[in-house]
Amino acid sequence: MELFELYLSPIDETRFTAIVSQSTASGDGGDTPSVLPDEGHRRITLIKTVEFSQFSVDKFQDDTELDWMAAENIITTSRNAFHPDYLAQIGQLLYKALFPPGSPVEKLLGQAIASAESQGKPLVVRLKFPADGVQHSRLADYPWELLHDGHRFLCHHSVKLSRYIAYKGVAPKLPPVEKLNILLVSSEAFSKQMGLKRLSRQEREAIRQGAKKAEEEGHISLTELEFATLKHLRDYLTEHKGEDSPHVIHFDGHGVFGQKCQQCSTIHKTTKRQQCRNCQAQLSSPQGYLVFEDEDGDPDYISAKELGTLLQQSALSDGSSQTQGVVLVVLSACQSGMAIAGESVFNGAAQNLIAHRVPAVVAMQYSVRVDSATKFAEQFYRSLGQKNSLAMAVSQGRSAMGVDGNQWYRPVLYLRWQDNEGGQLFVSESFPITKFHVPKLSGSSVFVRRDEEIEKIIKALLELDQSKTVIALWSPRGYGKTTLAKLIAWEASIQQHYSGGIYWIEIKNDLDAKKALKKLYSYLTNIEKDVEPEHFLDKWNQKPTLVILDNIEDEEELDLFLRSVGESSQLLITTERLDTFKKCNNFKLIQINPLNLEELITVLKYPLKKEKNFNDLRIKELADLLYDWPVLLNLALEKIQQFVHLPDCPTSEVIIDNVIEEIREINWSDHKSPINQNIKQSFKYLTEKEKEYFHSLFIFSADLNIPFSVIAIIWDLPSSTVKHLCLKLYQSSLLREFNISRKIIQLNSLLQKYFRSVSDPKFKQFLINVNKKFVEYYEKKYELNSPDDLLDDLEDYLPLEERNFLRRVYRYHWKKAKKYKL
Repeated sequence: MELFELYLSPIDETRFTAIVSQSTASGDGGDTPSVLPDEGHRRITLIKTVEFSQFSVDKFQDDTELDWMAAENIITTSRNAFHPDYLAQIGQLLYKALFPPGSPVEKLLGQAIASAESQGKPLVVRLKFPADGVQHSRLADYPWELLHDGHRFLCHHSVKLSRYIAYKGVAPKLPPVEKLNILLVSSEAFSKQMGLKRLSRQEREAIRQGAKKAEEEGHISLTELEFATLKHLRDYLTEHKGEDSPHVIHFDGHGVFGQKCQQCSTIHKTTKRQQCRNCQAQLSSPQGYLVFEDEDGDPDYISAKELGTLLQQSALSDGSSQTQGVVLVVLSACQSGMAIAGESVFNGAAQNLIAHRVPAVVAMQYSVRVDSATKFAEQFYRSLGQKNSLAMAVSQGRSAMGVDGNQWYRPVLYLRWQDNEGGQLFVSESFPITKFHVPKLSGSSVFVRRDEEIEKIIKALLELDQSKTVIALWSPRGYGKTTLAKLIAWEASIQQHYSGGIYWIEIKNDLDAKKALKKLYSYLTNIEKDVEPEHFLDKWNQKPTLVILDNIEDEEELDLFLRSVGESSQLLITTERLDTFKKCNNFKLIQINPLNLEELITVLKYPLKKEKNFNDLRIKELADLLYDWPVLLNLALEKIQQFVHLPDCPTSEVIIDNVIEEIREINWSDHKSPINQNIKQSFKYLTEKEKEYFHSLFIFSADLNIPFSVIAIIWDLPSSTVKHLCLKLYQSSLLREFNISRKIIQLNSLLQKYFRSVSDPKFKQFLINVNKKFVEYYEKKYELNSPDDLLDDLEDYLPLEERNFLRRVYRYHWKKAKKYKL
């Protein structure tokens, strides 16, 4: 399958630029300026034309509309019927707008079509719309599926058209499956008041018929939701995880585009109404709604945004059952009707679902007849059951609707699957399942995906051109390196690239590197035995392989694995130590930043997702505590989970209050407590002298920016050594901040509380002596009689950071030093 991607960049409401962003054809795509038909003034006219199956002059009340339609041979000269070739005429208008005659972009399209046809392959033409351009220019509203080059409809030949909306963030990349689980949601809700007629059961029977052969062959499992309510859908998604989770959701029911009152839930088939006709409340912006059933079988209008949120969160799990999420939503609504302002009912719904990370949506862009929808559904699932791509299945479904009629162009395929152009759902020879040994993800970890960092890591891995290269994710403990590494391993693009296997090895305190090597060997051979690097020589295949080493601690451990992995292997490691790979020839360092306050709040709210009301101030207070020392995040989440799983679960406010109190009132004398274990772990790589240096810093408050120059005084060390040791403390999660450009550090308030709580007289005397040393340094150097002598003339001889620091603290420390001197 060949790809021709055309990026449509809006200039204003009438003009856009067409850019060939991907193509097998050679040549410069350039930036081709284009203009919409009749400079965009006939968007509504075109939509109404392709919406209606038969012409009615009542639908086109503006004489200028009819004049234009007659001039373009869309209606007959008598103006009482559509022209026999009106769809081809519209297709040519759209083709000329997208591919101006003689333009570079038209020449590249011709080359791409010729290349694909010569190889007997289909060509996927992917129209890529910028997310903000969808609303401003309405480019996505046009029926591009009708593209006609003057000789033929492109979609009736080798071209398969899909749409891609470039929302911000990493596009979803889900692995293909061997068996496809389909969940059919058939809503029989109707409303005479809204003009929604009772639907027949033809389509669901057609779906069953289309999937029958694939079911018998074990490629598809089709299940119908017992009740077509949102609650039952939510319950089903919650209870069916892992291998039982649905990959496809097919909604068979009505859809409307309009405005829903948030107060009384009254739906209005309008787009510009200000107030609710029922309760007079202010109405929100119009959008697409799917007509589910309520508990009584009456219509329940569910926005695509609400459905998208449900589907996005249904892929998350706190337990051991992992679901990859819904990969396809099919929206099929017969007699759905058209919105007053001309927006397509399911066009907006499809875009909303794509925005919520659903990788693919098949929707009816315009109203469709029952018989046509039935034919499409049956052939679509018959084709899908033969493991064809979505682009091919949609194309074959359109053909079944009748290429000579005016129904075939109504199904639209939206894809947001950057590494899967045609939308291949099934495992194929070109997309094998890897030997995959990676732990499951927890729900809150998936919920905060940190897309920018994921994209950076994926790019680094996929761009590697040397074997045995190390990508190192470095940060202090508690910053989320392990979670990011798991997320990377679950990305479909990574699984596709590393077709030789992905292997996860965790280096724990009680699992030395030799035992970890034994585990890797068992992954490759299913043989458990002690091994050396030479045992691996003939065990690797020639396919790219990724070995992930979590929490690797020193260069000897890393070297052991570098000598063991195959020539086609790369290593992704997580580490807290920068010296882990100092002897490694090929490595790329990626520093991982801590979760920001907003992300921490999201993580803390996730286990409490069933609660509707949160005390945001208290959650922020807890997030502030955790931001101060990220290693406590797991401790806080464990405490929250303990409360959530109680038979009588308290409110979220009570839970958060308890966790805050527990962190603030930590029993520092309990050496077996989790927090003391964390401190012990942080001290693991420090010498006794380095611990003493660290303890000396606690004469200062945690809210201060302590300059390197001041630290050099109390440590009596050169500045280069101070910088190196401060970095080591930061790597060990013992500092809140380490800023190399400003040459300052910041202490951790909880650790300060811990060390100031120490009752050992020797330790207290130690801090008194450090304070005295700090004060006497400035006394002797500047011959001071009082702190004011220094503070009055700071600008004359001290750097900015040191001046600011001394202004805040020197008087206090002077008085303290004099007090203990007396």
